[in-house]
Amino acid sequence: MALFFGSHSNKKNASSSTKIQQQKREQRKRKRVQMAAEAQQQKHNKKQKKKTTKKGKGKDNHEEREKEVGIFEPSLPNWPAEVKQFIEEQLKKFDYFKKRPHVYPVADFDSFLNTIIALLEKRKGDFCWSMDWEPVFFSCLVYHGFLTIASKIQDDLWVMLPKLHQERCVVDLDRNSKTCHLPLLVSKSTKKKAKKYTITIDQCYERVFQGCIDQHGLNWLYPPMQGVLYTIYKKRGEAQFHGVTSHSIEIWDEAGKLVAGELGTSVGCIYTSLTGFYLESGTGSVQLLALSHLLQKCHFLLWDLGMFIEYKSSLGAGLLPRQEFLAKYRALRDLKTADLVCAEKTNCRDLVNEVINSAKSQNDSNEEKKEDDGDTAMQSNDKNGNDNEQKGDAPKQMSRKEQKRLAKLERRKLAKQRAKAEKEKQSKDADQSVQPDNGDTDEAKDVPDKTGQ
Repeated sequence: MALFFGSHSNKKNASSSTKIQQQKREQRKRKRVQMAAEAQQQKHNKKQKKKTTKKGKGKDNHEEREKEVGIFEPSLPNWPAEVKQFIEEQLKKFDYFKKRPHVYPVADFDSFLNTIIALLEKRKGDFCWSMDWEPVFFSCLVYHGFLTIASKIQDDLWVMLPKLHQERCVVDLDRNSKTCHLPLLVSKSTKKKAKKYTITIDQCYERVFQGCIDQHGLNWLYPPMQGVLYTIYKKRGEAQFHGVTSHSIEIWDEAGKLVAGELGTSVGCIYTSLTGFYLESGTGSVQLLALSHLLQKCHFLLWDLGMFIEYKSSLGAGLLPRQEFLAKYRALRDLKTADLVCAEKTNCRDLVNEVINSAKSQNDSNEEKKEDDGDTAMQSNDKNGNDNEQKGDAPKQMSRKEQKRLAKLERRKLAKQRAKAEKEKQSKDADQSVQPDNGDTDEAKDVPDKTGQ
């Protein structure tokens, strides 16, 4: 009995301890679940807070963009000299303008530019600043390689920001240049799409300007910038502008609607892209493709794209350090061989194909010329060798590479001769096959009759 009751009590104690442990495990489990739920709730609250913050920021940015949206209304500041001087003195007190060179009209701008470049190199900068909103001075900046934008200081007060990039993104269109980027990359899908669109130049400058403002906001296209660009566009050809002019590029759909466009400037054989817009998906790429080939057709040698952006690499563009860019720019700015003209609507794909085929035919003619030059050189070598043999002089021993080159030229020469002979034979056989049998041919007429008359 003692043993029975003892064993029963042990079992009872064991079962109670098991229940206690199970209860503790359940408590710990509930606590873990509760902690996980609290953590999940905190995480959710953080996400909601971030979304609310982003929505608020987006709303503020949108409101700011709406304030920047404007219309094309070009105007130029008409400050008295003392007012402009006072504004410049006030701006020089700010750190931003202290760190950047102040550019302004001077008699010897080339020497002044060297000083500006030295300051930019020393400070490792790109931007200068100016309050001289004069079209002639703006054209002087373009002539010397600046890409100029603008910034707003306060209502009715804007500052000009001429920029000389440390590295300029360009497409070199000069086939004789070491840095030539031809042939340009052509996307098959963009070329196929280009069939639906046509291109013109300078046919609706105001509408293109407004299209850029509508898409990007005023951004840097403030009224003074509109004024200088529009003045240069209207008064193109005047000597005071150093050959600089402003352009609009227009892309039209099949219904005659303006669907994309670009603003730019040109001087000599250089075209500089400023900004653009598009209304339909893919039309921006079509515009760049058509413009790149139109520039080649119009004999431009450099396409200046300003700051590097990823999409520009798809055009085959490269980067030039500041000094190399300025050297190339100075060499091309006074050339008069280029003229960006396209008054009538031209199909974009037909334009691309025309330029590509023209380049191919030119390359073929250059290769034929090289082959002819090689044949002439080979004949000259043979003649010189014969002369040396006649004089008793031993000919110089040619290298194996030279022997292979001459043998290749000889095979080409023989192949051309065989092809020419075959062509003449076929032509002769064809002439004989079409001759009439009545003796009225030219050969029959030359044979005298029996009487000798």
